[in-house]
Amino acid sequence: MLGHRYCGRLLIGSVSGRLSLGVVPVALILAAQVDGHSLARAGVLAALHGIAPALGLPLLGRLADLRGLLLPCCLGAALVAVALGTLAVAGTAHLPVAVGCAVLAEARPT
Repeated sequence: MLGHRYCGRLLIGSVSGRLSLGVVPVALILAAQVDGHSLARAGVLAALHGIAPALGLPLLGRLADLRGLLLPCCLGAALVAVALGTLAVAGTAHLPVAVGCAVLAEARPT
């Protein structure tokens, strides 16, 4: 299968794209602990990041049904970029901002 023309590039792109989003919960826990939060609060932040797709993906799916796939994909990518960028700049010192960014970052199309 990997001998086909584009399979290798597709595999590398898929793994590198998913790996970066897969380490976000670990980064949230580490950043929260560096900012002085307890492990319990850091775990809650990561857990909220993990359950956010249950809220966001049905809404984006409904949007895809109404408007087509391009709008939810572009909207989801922009939402993830803004949320993770804001989280990187603001940090987790202000917990409500960090929770909002963590939830918005995961409520996106996969």
